[in-house]
Amino acid sequence: MDKNAIEFLIKAKKATYTGKGTQTDTSRPDLRDLQYSEGHLKYMENIYYRNKKNMMLFNEELYLNDINLLDFNNSKIILRNAVRAIILRENNILMVLLGKTNEYKFPGGGIEENEKIEEALKREVLEETGRNVIKIIKKIGVITEYRIAMEGKNNIFKMISEYYVVNIDNSQIDQKLDNYEKELLFKPCWTEIETAYKTNKKIIDDKNDSTPWIMRETRVLDIINKDIKLNGVRHYFA
Repeated sequence: MDKNAIEFLIKAKKATYTGKGTQTDTSRPDLRDLQYSEGHLKYMENIYYRNKKNMMLFNEELYLNDINLLDFNNSKIILRNAVRAIILRENNILMVLLGKTNEYKFPGGGIEENEKIEEALKREVLEETGRNVIKIIKKIGVITEYRIAMEGKNNIFKMISEYYVVNIDNSQIDQKLDNYEKELLFKPCWTEIETAYKTNKKIIDDKNDSTPWIMRETRVLDIINKDIKLNGVRHYFA
């Protein structure tokens, strides 16, 4: 692939990631296409799913280091599975605001040994927000992250985060935070989805201090925000 084509692909990926480009009709009923063009070059990103029962909205991979630095053939994979909650009310979403970095994250975290997904979701939401999950509606997407592990360059950390739409009741108790969560000043708050996305995106663009997971959470906020603008919120509860 020549240099011009590579530069175009990089530019097109960045553009469609931020929602730029032209939305086109598609013969595939479960997708919406976002097209980016430059001269005779065209790039198409399939990112919007029409909602059908049990169909996920996204399933993506993120590489938090240069992919060329990740030696998958000779490295040990350290796997961590996690669950994260999407809690919606109209166009508002219950997020955890990190007072130290001013970024937003979805309530959730790692699944403990021998813990079921439902148990982990309920525990994490209760610990981080003080709210009770009363119903798990459906899994809406998966983000798989790869990065060099803290254990050294011969180890790759792989995090698989599953995102679930859930309902909560109106009760509220105190948070039960780990020490690092207290240091980051975790605070639950309702906010508009676009506000959370734009706040995180500005932190990334300005290269301000942030957590390793801001790229993942910002990507999911972006997908959900665009999908709700196109399709509304009702299908999240179907």
